[in-house]
Amino acid sequence: MRRILLRWHRWVGLYVSLFAILLALTGLLLNHTETFKLDEKPIRSTMILKWYGLEPEQLSQQQHYPFSAGRVTYITPDVLVNDSKVAECSTPPNTVLEHQNELLVICQEKILLLTLSGELAEIIDSSYGLPVPIDAAVINDEGVLLRSGQLFFRLDPASGTIFPGDYQNAFNTDVPIDDLNSANSTSAMAHSIHWERLLLDLHSGRLFGQWGVWLFDIAALCIIFLALSGVWNWLQLRKKTRYK
Repeated sequence: MRRILLRWHRWVGLYVSLFAILLALTGLLLNHTETFKLDEKPIRSTMILKWYGLEPEQLSQQQHYPFSAGRVTYITPDVLVNDSKVAECSTPPNTVLEHQNELLVICQEKILLLTLSGELAEIIDSSYGLPVPIDAAVINDEGVLLRSGQLFFRLDPASGTIFPGDYQNAFNTDVPIDDLNSANSTSAMAHSIHWERLLLDLHSGRLFGQWGVWLFDIAALCIIFLALSGVWNWLQLRKKTRYK
C-alpha cells in the first residue's frame, strides 16, 4: 500500500508543480498590489485584451494630454497623471489646461484641480455651482473660461467660484470642438482591465474559462492529497523505525 501511495505521490507532484509555481508567484504579487499599484496600472496589450474577448471596436479610447511635467491619460473611467490614477470621469476630458502652477483636467461633469506633480487638490462639480455639462474650456487674459451650451462662465480655481459672463468671443473658432480635443490627444486601444484583475484571474484559473477553473480546482485537491499522503508516509516510516 505504501509503495502504491508513494508512486501516486510522485506523479501527482509532477502534475501540480506548474500550478503550485503559478499560484505562488501570483499570490506573492497580489500580496503587494498596493506596493506596485497593480490596481491602478491598466493593461495595454492588445493580445491580452483580446483574450478577454474584447475586439478592437469594443475597446475604449485611451487619450493622452501632454503638459509641461508629463502627461494626463484617460482610460475609461480613470484619469491618470504620469500613469498614476488620481480620479475618475465618466467621459474623456474636454481638455487639460495649465494655470498658475496648477493643472486643470476639464471633464464634462467636473473639473479636477491638480498640482503639476500630479496630486489631486480639489474636485469642482455642480455642488460649487459648476454648469454641466462643460462643452469647452480655454485660458486667456481674463482667466479660465468655460462654455456650457450657450452659457459662458469664468472659473476662479483658487476659490472654486463660478462667475457668469459674456465670454463668447473667447470660444469663436472655425475649428470644431471635436478637432480641438483630438489635437490634444492620441487614440489607442485600451480598456479598464488592470494588472491586479489579470493576476486574480490567473490565480483562480478564470482566465482560461470554466475549464481553467476546474483544472485549478483539481490541482488544489491534488495539493491536499500530496499533503495528506506525505504526512501518512512520514507517520508510517516513523512507526516502522520505532519498532525496529
